[in-house]
Amino acid sequence: MVFFVRNGAFGIVIGQALRHPWKECAGVEIVPALHDIAAAALAEAQRAAAAAASAPHSAAAAAFTPQQAAALRALAPCALHLGDILTPCRGTPPTDAAARADVVFCYCSTWPAAGDLLTGLSFALAAVLRKGALVVTTDRRLASEPGAWEFALRATREGVNAETGGASVAYIWEVTQNGVGLI
Repeated sequence: MVFFVRNGAFGIVIGQALRHPWKECAGVEIVPALHDIAAAALAEAQRAAAAAASAPHSAAAAAFTPQQAAALRALAPCALHLGDILTPCRGTPPTDAAARADVVFCYCSTWPAAGDLLTGLSFALAAVLRKGALVVTTDRRLASEPGAWEFALRATREGVNAETGGASVAYIWEVTQNGVGLI
């Protein structure tokens, strides 16, 4: 399962659900208006997927290219949650979805940090992610708390990002010791 944290109108969640064979795609957004936009977009994608799957030769399905129809038929189940991952709470949809994640993407350029360390996000993710889960952050690093939780940096990738003035660095982390039980 892939999980996206605070990714605006969830376009990336729906895009990943269309492009990759994930078993599930989920995301959490704190801004209600962005969540509502995403819910409408997801509902439209699901309607299109149903049309493409139910009657491949129907007028509704004819609106799509064969590639689009194939992608729509393969749409992974999506869940869009309104909430804040920085305040994890067991039994809530965002926290439960994060706990099932194999990969978590966090666009972190505007997140609160201590220098380049995402201390609050690190605690929140460590509290819910399973050991072995991967986390991708941008421009900022996760913080480990030895004895409580650990994130191991596995790779970095640099790329163009107009939103940050030209370039961003993606950090790819593995949860090597989780902090489940912290919440």
